[in-house]
Amino acid sequence: MKILAFAVRDDEKLAFEKFKNELNLNIDLEKQSLNYDTVHLAEGYDAVTFLGNCDVDSRVLKVLALFKIKFIASRSTGYNNIDLNSAKKLNIKVSNSTYSPYSVAEFTVMMAFNLLRKIPETFSNVSEYNFSLKSLIGKEIRNSTIGIVGAGKIGKIVAQHFKALGATVHVYDLYQTDETLHYVSLNEIFEKSDIISLHSPLTLENRHLINESTLKKMKDGVIIINTARGELIDTSVLLKFLNNGKIGALALDTIEGEVGILHRDCSHSNFNHDILKELISHKNVSITSHQAFYTEEAVSDMVESALTNLDSFYKTGDANNNLI
Repeated sequence: MKILAFAVRDDEKLAFEKFKNELNLNIDLEKQSLNYDTVHLAEGYDAVTFLGNCDVDSRVLKVLALFKIKFIASRSTGYNNIDLNSAKKLNIKVSNSTYSPYSVAEFTVMMAFNLLRKIPETFSNVSEYNFSLKSLIGKEIRNSTIGIVGAGKIGKIVAQHFKALGATVHVYDLYQTDETLHYVSLNEIFEKSDIISLHSPLTLENRHLINESTLKKMKDGVIIINTARGELIDTSVLLKFLNNGKIGALALDTIEGEVGILHRDCSHSNFNHDILKELISHKNVSITSHQAFYTEEAVSDMVESALTNLDSFYKTGDANNNLI
């Protein structure tokens, strides 16, 4: 089987070399992302792998089908960038990747500590040589109620971490599969939580889960952390609720419409995302570069998962993480 890997980052190359040899695969690495302008590069290959910021829409899938490509594997967990309906119609097998859930879980807890103890504001003050304690009084996690939306592999570990710290932890998930978790309704998450942390995949049903209506249900001063998918939050309403104090603090590792922004150096370009600019200017907001997953262990896991899936697809027609 001949595989083309799109959107390969430098930090993935060692893992590609390792698992290519272990699985005895023929792989070429391509730095460009997979989209309609680059899909022609896949001609002559049996399979492709790509990242979550690639645009695998119906047009791309039709070209892949013309090239007789039957297997595609994302090296990301999320799959909202793939037109699964078109893939199914074209008889293209699709898989996503798994990776160490501790990477995102630890990042989430770190952001909760940072916001509760007002570390972003502290850093901002200190950069201006302001070392006063004014407005910096924090809260302790053990006295906080944590609401977790989405209790998959990551959400469960986040819940365990917060419980170990003494917090009260409520969880919402469509599937209540873990007897150690305290499941509640989504409304209870919104109404009772001091900190709300999002760990759901993006679907048509939960797009803009956090919106003007749901924000009004939340406690004054609520902390919201999103390390899942940007489109879970209606970004257009965030500034209103930050300015009126309904949102006490905000941590966004992913943002709505982030393709072309996050994972790129925009410091030397004409950066014109007005809402993001204003969010960054708030001392109680932490914006990070969609990096919660970004550990050595997780990067290796994602490459291994994608290549193992493709190898299994090719040999058996099935894979551990097949979506269709």
